[in-house]
Amino acid sequence: MSHPAITFIAGANGSGKTTLTRWNPELFKEIPVLDPDAIANTLQATASALLPVAAARQVLKSAGEHLKRGESFAVETTHCPGRITCT
Repeated sequence: MSHPAITFIAGANGSGKTTLTRWNPELFKEIPVLDPDAIANTLQATASALLPVAAARQVLKSAGEHLKRGESFAVETTHCPGRITCT
């Protein structure tokens, strides 16, 4: 039995994280990519200064759902968790 994996796509703003996931669908066809920027864009109708916080909460909620179901997923982030090696 294989174990689910969490893939972090980390890098500075403008480094190509979204380009990587959008232009290489073969790499990410098996797993959903949780992208806070894309989520924030869907929340634009309720534009406020708290938009990034709302998007982050949605990413965390979605991540929790994938974890409960034992599913692999990827997360785009400008931050890299300290205990995980990000490449």
